[in-house]
Amino acid sequence: MGSITAPPGYAEAAAALRHVHEQESAIEVAKLIAVAAMCDRYRVDDSVIVAGCEETMVYGADGTPALGAFLSLEVAGILQVSDKTAGTLIAETLNLRHRHPLLWEAVLAGRVRSWPARQVTWKTKELSAEKCRGLDRQLAAALAHQNPQRALRTVDRLVLAADPDRAREKARQAARARDVRVFGIIDGHTDVWGRLDPGDGVALDEALARIAAALPESEGDHGQRRAKALGWLARNANGETVPDHLPLGTTHPDPEIGDGRRFRRGRSAELVVHLTGTAGQSGVELSPVARVDGYGPVLTDQLGTVLVGCQVKVHPILDTADVVPVDGYQVPERMRRIQEARNPNCVFPYSGISSRYCDLDHTIPFDHQAPAGAGQTSLANTAPLSRKAHRAKTHAGWRLDQPEPGLYQWTSPAGFAYTVTPHGTIAHPAPAQDHQAAA
Repeated sequence: MGSITAPPGYAEAAAALRHVHEQESAIEVAKLIAVAAMCDRYRVDDSVIVAGCEETMVYGADGTPALGAFLSLEVAGILQVSDKTAGTLIAETLNLRHRHPLLWEAVLAGRVRSWPARQVTWKTKELSAEKCRGLDRQLAAALAHQNPQRALRTVDRLVLAADPDRAREKARQAARARDVRVFGIIDGHTDVWGRLDPGDGVALDEALARIAAALPESEGDHGQRRAKALGWLARNANGETVPDHLPLGTTHPDPEIGDGRRFRRGRSAELVVHLTGTAGQSGVELSPVARVDGYGPVLTDQLGTVLVGCQVKVHPILDTADVVPVDGYQVPERMRRIQEARNPNCVFPYSGISSRYCDLDHTIPFDHQAPAGAGQTSLANTAPLSRKAHRAKTHAGWRLDQPEPGLYQWTSPAGFAYTVTPHGTIAHPAPAQDHQAAA
């Protein structure tokens, strides 16, 4: 056979990809070094001892130092991520550096990519620092000489062998962590995740198979009919009548629940749906998209499937002009609803926490000695903040201004500036200063 000649320019394109890969690895390492340097230099003001002040916390696992709880807020703003994601990066950096020194050196030297090394810190987080160091050379060798997927499987084996008793206890803890979760609405559907008792899992699988088999082929393929079957089981349990041909049983063993065709409805829950519209010649034209709190967006013509069986209570928010400022410290319910509608999330930079779970903080601190008529509680002087963001503003040097209602200007202790609007966060240019990498 003759030799195969690469097309013109192919080798150059391949070399460019290799160069990008190497640069990407270098940037990942530089990020870890910068985070480690911030950890070394961050200090908690011990002179402030009041309720809500900054405390130290252990981000990482055994053998890592305690650091200020608000450090993650500074990192979150710089990297444009949530506080939780920033805390995870800090934990991974500390774990690598203090519990896996050889693996840390391999990452800094470019022999191991940072992302599988960071995954190792989570697989080993329940081991003692001493056991981690005992495995360190093997872990570093596995990640340096195997592809990441194979290396992480090797890590699993080494971790199990290092502490079999812990592995058994972890299995018992997993049994206590059984759960079923329904995630947000994406493309008009929701994802379901669950961890069940093995017997319950088998029983659910068999029930879905029986119901799916009884559904007509017009309902879709086998997987689609199983998904429909799970919906029928849920609706049946909520007291909704289901078709007679579905094999849902005849008598439930608990007489308080009722027969198998119609179960008693459980406790009611609040489902908040946001609808918006614009004024047109024929009246208000409803937006084609609604937002369901805790789940996500859904087309308005699909709301019928979401709200079926629900008792609907309407809270219209038509005009913010008639919400007048008040003198009291407590925020009126109507003002809170408008704030939640205007700012669906905490107004800390890049926060993903729903405003429904936030405090409404006074941007200009409330003065209990102010004269009547000051109107300190208003849409122009309140902001939904998580407890942690609220404490950082009060005690840790984060400055917040609201130059106009719904526009929030933040300045971090390091001097980084952010503007938060109902539509998201804008990061302003970094303050001018000398940048020196610290290993």
